[in-house]
Amino acid sequence: MPRPGAPRPAARRPRRRARLRRPVPAPHGPQHRRQPGGRRPRGARARLAGGRSRRPRSHARGGHGAGPRAHARPRGVLTRARRRQGRKPSGRRPGGPRCYNRRTVRTYLKVRGRRVEETRGEVVREQPLTVYVNGERFLTLLCSPMKIEALVVGYLWMEKVIADLADVTRLDVSPVDGRADVTLARPVELPTERILTSGCGGGITFRIDHRLFPRLRSSVRVTTEQLASLMKELFGAAVHYQTSRGIHGAALGDGDRLLVVAEDVGRHNAVDKVKGEALMRGIPTEGRILLSTGRISSEMLLKAARMGVPLVASRTSPTEMAVALAEQLNVTVCGYVRPDGLNLYAGDGVVLEPAVARG
Repeated sequence: MPRPGAPRPAARRPRRRARLRRPVPAPHGPQHRRQPGGRRPRGARARLAGGRSRRPRSHARGGHGAGPRAHARPRGVLTRARRRQGRKPSGRRPGGPRCYNRRTVRTYLKVRGRRVEETRGEVVREQPLTVYVNGERFLTLLCSPMKIEALVVGYLWMEKVIADLADVTRLDVSPVDGRADVTLARPVELPTERILTSGCGGGITFRIDHRLFPRLRSSVRVTTEQLASLMKELFGAAVHYQTSRGIHGAALGDGDRLLVVAEDVGRHNAVDKVKGEALMRGIPTEGRILLSTGRISSEMLLKAARMGVPLVASRTSPTEMAVALAEQLNVTVCGYVRPDGLNLYAGDGVVLEPAVARG
């Protein structure tokens, strides 16, 4: 009991919870992904004043990982059932391209002038892929998780690790782990001198040396209308570009139609996928046309020459080194292919009308 005449302690006022005037939107940007161990990353457990009561477990986890584990699935996070779609396939000899890609929908803000709108849309995926050859680690690529087997086969062929599909006796791909294990029919010495290319994400090449390439001989001739039609067909077949943008497409054609189409965040990877799928389907690349939605750099030109492709066409421009190599290797290079025309930088593989013939 308080002493007589002592001041009474101030009465405690009940705490009031701050009310939000409007609901807080879902956090933008990357959401939490399950780690290989099966648990989500834990942040520091926030406590209320007094250190006794914890936050209710029904509260969702914040954008930076603070707070307890959430029961409600945040927007944009794939369910466990959809993650199972990317399980490692059984070891087999590559026969046809597989697609391990799944849609990734994110919530983001669309700003148009002074108008800000919260929307949901597909965002292109990108992940590392480490390639092992005969149990030895070769390199790690950044790629889109689609047609991974074609990418691995095409890249190994481009770098002269394999000469044909028959050299591959087993190919195991695990998109979940980001790993590809290749078993060859013979032991090989992997190249070690790496060249950093100008590709998206920093591509790597080893053995593509223009001094080792013979000058191509080809009778392939196409019109500007044919190239415009093939480029239109490429954009029509590039389904991931239509939904998310931010991705490159490449295709192999014969002048009248497309034979192989591939997409990837890296334009070099897209070309490797084209070659890999052509090998897996038994489609020869010699004397064909290579189309790309991205820039034609020197290493892109050399990949085409290695494939025996005498004509390369792009919706954008080539580099000066690519044009110089094209003149040396007798490869026709076309840029800015549009329905009403194109730019011819090197070669004579495009048939020009007499009215617009070069003077």
